[in-house]
Amino acid sequence: MRNSSMRPPTGDEIIKLNRFKKNILAAWETYNGSFVNKRITYVTESMRIVLICKKSNFMHLCGIDYFDHNNKRFYSDCKKKHLFFRIDNLMIKKDGNTFRKLKILGLLDALLIKDKIRINGQTISYYSNYDYIVRSRKSLTGLGCNYGKGYYYPSSILNLKFEDFNAGEIVKKIIIDELN
Repeated sequence: MRNSSMRPPTGDEIIKLNRFKKNILAAWETYNGSFVNKRITYVTESMRIVLICKKSNFMHLCGIDYFDHNNKRFYSDCKKKHLFFRIDNLMIKKDGNTFRKLKILGLLDALLIKDKIRINGQTISYYSNYDYIVRSRKSLTGLGCNYGKGYYYPSSILNLKFEDFNAGEIVKKIIIDELN
C-alpha cells in the first residue's frame, strides 16, 4: 500500500537523487556506526531523553520509499553501496521534503557532540509534530523524535532552514550504550 504523502519521482528528480547517492551512503556509514542498536541518552539540566535507533528508521530519515517500503532492502543496498534509483521502484515526498532531508543527511554526526546540540520538547509546526527534537546548536539540522513501544525513535531528519523552533535546552551529557 502506497503512502499518500509520497509520489513517483520525475526523470529529472531521479537524476538529482542519483547525485545524492554518495551523501546517502556516507550518512549510512555514520548512522550504522554511531546510531544503530545503541541507546543514546541526551541529558539536559531538566530532562533525560533516551533515543533508540534501528536499521528500519534510516530509509524514512532519507525521505524516500524504496521498493514499496522495503526498509531491509534499502539498508542492505546501502551496506553494499549499490542503490537502485528508478521511477518504478522509488517514491519521494510530495511536499518536497525528500531533497531538504538529503541536503542535510550528512550532518547526523553533529547530533552526537555535547554542548553543540539542544533539545526541544513537544514541537508542532507546519511541517512537523514531534515529542522531541535533538538539534544542532547552529540550527542546521535536527532529528525529530517520537515515542512508541517504550522508547523514543527517530522519525525524521530536519533541515532547520525550513523550520523555526525555540532555543531549547543545551545537552550537557550524552551517554551511548550498546544494545544486544
